[in-house]
Amino acid sequence: MGYEREAKKVMIQMNRDHAKFTEFLAGEWWWYNFFGKRIGYGYEPGRAFALSLLMVLLGTILFQLGHVHDIVSPSDNKA
Repeated sequence: MGYEREAKKVMIQMNRDHAKFTEFLAGEWWWYNFFGKRIGYGYEPGRAFALSLLMVLLGTILFQLGHVHDIVSPSDNKA
């Protein structure tokens, strides 16, 4: 009927409610309480994309700093 935004909100809330009944650190717990909350349980793909970009940026910065300070270096002279 055209209520896509409201349907997404309902599905996200349904996942949040289910999260209350998951066993701590069990397989389901990781999805419903850790990953799912950060990416909108798959209903907000923009959040997953933004989180992915953030992780790539963080990795780039950390490895660049490690290279500059000679903490991370190539194991092969040709690299």
